[in-house]
Amino acid sequence: MNSELELAWDLISNTDKINRSFYKNPIIFDMTEDKNGGSLLYGKSISSLGIVSKFREFPFEWIENNFFSVYRIFSKGPIKKMQFRCNIIKNKNGFIVNFLIRLLPSHFILIPLIKMEINKNMISNFRKTFKEIDDFLLTKQELAIPVFGIQKQNPDLSKLNYIKEKFLIITKDETFSSKLSSYILIASDNDLIKIKPYKVAKVIHEDKKKTLEFFLKATKEGYFDLNWNILCPDCRGGNQNFKNLSKLEEKVHCKSCNIDYGIDFDRNVELTFSPNISIREIVGGVFCFGGPQNTPHIRNQIRIPKKSSKNIEIPLKNGIYLIFSPQLKYNTRINVENLYPKVESIEYIPINQIIETSNESLKIFINNPNDFEILVKIEKADWLLDVVTASEVTAMQEFRFNFSSDVLRKDQDISIKSIAILFTDLKGSTIFYNKKGDTYAYKIVGDHFDILFKYISQFNGAIVKTIGDAVMAVFLNPKDAVNYSIKVHEEIEKLNINYGEDLLQLKIGIHFGPALVVNMNDRLDYFGSTVNLAARTEGQCKGKDIVISKKIYDIPDVKDIIKEYEYEKFESELKGFTESQVLVRIKSNIKQK
Repeated sequence: MNSELELAWDLISNTDKINRSFYKNPIIFDMTEDKNGGSLLYGKSISSLGIVSKFREFPFEWIENNFFSVYRIFSKGPIKKMQFRCNIIKNKNGFIVNFLIRLLPSHFILIPLIKMEINKNMISNFRKTFKEIDDFLLTKQELAIPVFGIQKQNPDLSKLNYIKEKFLIITKDETFSSKLSSYILIASDNDLIKIKPYKVAKVIHEDKKKTLEFFLKATKEGYFDLNWNILCPDCRGGNQNFKNLSKLEEKVHCKSCNIDYGIDFDRNVELTFSPNISIREIVGGVFCFGGPQNTPHIRNQIRIPKKSSKNIEIPLKNGIYLIFSPQLKYNTRINVENLYPKVESIEYIPINQIIETSNESLKIFINNPNDFEILVKIEKADWLLDVVTASEVTAMQEFRFNFSSDVLRKDQDISIKSIAILFTDLKGSTIFYNKKGDTYAYKIVGDHFDILFKYISQFNGAIVKTIGDAVMAVFLNPKDAVNYSIKVHEEIEKLNINYGEDLLQLKIGIHFGPALVVNMNDRLDYFGSTVNLAARTEGQCKGKDIVISKKIYDIPDVKDIIKEYEYEKFESELKGFTESQVLVRIKSNIKQK
């Protein structure tokens, strides 16, 4: 194989997809908890001839871009033991893939049959599949979807046009519709059981937000089904799946890792989609449970037998890595940046430690003094890049508009670690109504609401509710909240110019911090001290200004924005808060310095 190694690893190590090209029937897996931590995995398979095999599968081992292997012990079937290993060997022309398969028959009489099966089917299937992977990578197709023989490279044109027409009802972008329609028809069933919009956006080379908004709208039209998955903080597996947020349970158990964990909107409540049967019928099933691509955030995984040790060398790139074990209670964090000194080798020891290095590879010594085997995992902590978290999507206007009924139970509240809360109000609105009359004033206030709603999605926020002439909104990024505030002030100033007088004097207050998400009147709402402080901050406005907390002002991106405008720091005693607060007023009748 001459393909680039890093591009090829994701395909070579995708054991579930590869097995799908070999076998007709999925494998039934079951787990039991291991008293030492983690779990024990058992499988049952049925061959095309109806032969039943049962086995225990030991955890896969792998080092990214280097090798992966698995070991099984059978309790039923023609095989007693099986070891499979794939080695990737670099050479001057690229690299080659070397497979090692060791089989121990359950009875010597079966040896000729097993040899015949290996020579006739297994070896030829491997060669065909990996030749296909090589050819696929070398073509550098625009729609980079792995095929492995079982997928249609040339989708049915009538079905493609049918889906494309449906999608064009939602988006007028024909290129986007064509690429996404092709993806839905070509991608494997397993890719479509839990569609990750951000991952799809990378595959079809489209904007992440645009792709997510499309899936939300298409779900409302009935073309997709929405799923909430509760991800395990260790293995990232979805242990519970729900159609509605109200079904979420406060405590979840992961059988694979043998741990209990709670709901965290910021990290482990994920939104995914699956095609409605009217678009494409999906057949599920697992053909391989523990392969590297089932947990792509785990870059390396090694078994250490009892009373033994291993030296391994792992490749590194800039970012954060975490070494941990389901059987142990400590971890090592590795920060990789060019500015750090080189560290050639480390030891995974029974304390929590942080290592800083600029190496492109690192030697790790792992000792296991215990009377039981341990599994050591090395995670690259960038797994959230493809995950649409609950905290993100519930702060989107598109979600709140189309799925307002998808709320928590009345008795349930969930914490979010950080969110920007924004409040607006109009200065002197009562006097304004009395002076101009209800009909005229109502129209002008309506124009002001139109502006507030018009730009909220553009700045990645969502309107939570209106309160009289006021609005409460949320943003994941405080920078977006500040930019949004400046934009709406600019637009309202244009309104005042058109009316010939300063009829609308908008006040905006913003704070950033943790909050509780609750169900209030069948709508997702936010409560807590962050919300209270944001409301009090708005109360410090004079009109035609933005008041932000010091916590927001201290964010470098925000400082870069407001340095272009007149602003002042001041202290204020806010009702309900024991200490005085440092606030910053941005004088945004939007005249720059």
